[in-house]
Amino acid sequence: MAELFDVRAFIEERDGDFPPFEFVGLDGETYELPNVETLTERQVERISVNGELKEVLGELAPDALDEIAGMPVYASQKLAELWLSGAGESGKSPAPSRRTGGSGKRSKPTSPSEE
Repeated sequence: MAELFDVRAFIEERDGDFPPFEFVGLDGETYELPNVETLTERQVERISVNGELKEVLGELAPDALDEIAGMPVYASQKLAELWLSGAGESGKSPAPSRRTGGSGKRSKPTSPSEE
């Protein structure tokens, strides 16, 4: 009999393998988007089938989405390209390393995005 695949154990084993994608915004602060590999199948479907990228990012990283909204289109398109190209890689974005002292803004999934 084949061994039963335990999804919970597999996810726990991989915890930490998918660091967030970091970028420096127009304001010089560091922002995070979740690693593409950590999105759920439902979130991917909402993005790819329903075109709900902004809605999903608004739920996962409202501060980052607000910063992206103020960027020129050519910059936000490049950012999206780099974020999406990180799928399957070990992780770090080409952005500078995280600053110490909590100077970067962390996305808070519970806080609403301001327009």
